Amino acid sequence: MEKSKVGFTQRELVALLLLAAVQFVHIVDFMLLMPLEVNLDRSLKITSAQFAALVSAYTFAAGIGGILAAFFLDRFDRRSSLLLLLAGFIFGTIACGVSQSYSQLLLARILAGAFGGVINAVVYAIVGDLVPYERRGEAIGIVMMSFSAATVAGVPLSLYLAEQGGWQLPFLAISGFAAGIWLAVFLWLPKIRKHLEQLGQTDFYRLVRDYFSVLANPNHLRAYLVMITMMFAGFSVIPHISAYMVRNVGLAESHLKYMYLSGGFATIFSLTIIGRMSDIYGKQRLFYFFATLSMIPLMTVTILPPVPLWWALLLTSLFFVLVSGRLVPAMALVTAVAEPHQRGNFMSLNSAIQQLAAGSAAWVAGNIIFKDSAGKVQNFHYVGLLAVLSTVGAIFAVSRLRRYEEIKAALTN
Repeated sequence: MEKSKVGFTQRELVALLLLAAVQFVHIVDFMLLMPLEVNLDRSLKITSAQFAALVSAYTFAAGIGGILAAFFLDRFDRRSSLLLLLAGFIFGTIACGVSQSYSQLLLARILAGAFGGVINAVVYAIVGDLVPYERRGEAIGIVMMSFSAATVAGVPLSLYLAEQGGWQLPFLAISGFAAGIWLAVFLWLPKIRKHLEQLGQTDFYRLVRDYFSVLANPNHLRAYLVMITMMFAGFSVIPHISAYMVRNVGLAESHLKYMYLSGGFATIFSLTIIGRMSDIYGKQRLFYFFATLSMIPLMTVTILPPVPLWWALLLTSLFFVLVSGRLVPAMALVTAVAEPHQRGNFMSLNSAIQQLAAGSAAWVAGNIIFKDSAGKVQNFHYVGLLAVLSTVGAIFAVSRLRRYEEIKAALTN
């Protein structure tokens, strides 16, 4: 089959671009709520703890959905699973767009998260099925460019729509765009069934046995520890950056879109480069490098005093580059932990743990910080310290991780 210029077959490249589009709408939907904290505070009169609950509701629902989906994901064609989950996500996002109160929005976020969070697991399971480990870093870099696209185009455009038509309008726009992506996946993503060849007859006891065999694998547990520490390092800080930048640093609400725009442009270049470098120089080595560097902006943005706009944009762009950059080699390592016939179950549980950890991090941080009488965010520096300590934990966890091929080779020798 003809190779593309980036070293992938045409089939692989089409699949990766479709998966990146799926991730784009999922990430925009998840990220959009964060810069809307001030807007929601004004419209729905919510507290910092209630906002943290909105963020956590999505991730907790995604975590529970991932735990349940882990029973079944390896039993079906990956494409069919993705289409079903994407349809449920679209319905949940429409529900967000028609919400009129805090309680309605909370329920809608739970519904969107229950489907949207599991999408992440299926996407990375497909990458693991289609792309060999030697090229998987670059493949994950392409899929993770959806983060860049979300920050460059999705979030700023959504914030513009919120300014023009209210906070509900962006969710309706996202659901419409996601419907078009659903159709593209249906038409152009091939069926992915090779993992089914290694499965025997399905019954309830087999499902339960396979489920707990994934949980009982020590190497899987180490991978889950990687994700828990990574999520605490990022999502204790990320959901509250926008409010801190407005209330403490002095950015205007209208400047938030520039923060996401500049950060997104920076990561457009950085993620693909980091993915390619991780394939060349080693995924663990690149993770150690970027995880260590990421501690600088994690601490800096949580103690930032009032500064000019250009200085705030420079620091937040560095934050986006380094915090997202460490995820590329980390996800490439994690996708290599499980054997192919367990990859769907493993990635579903991994996604569940990832979402639960992200929700827990946002909730913990939301209860550490508070708004004083002047409306400024207090105690954010404690959240930064928590993020740095979690990063140290992630470095240790990655040092203990092994590919399943390495373990199998060691057992046969």
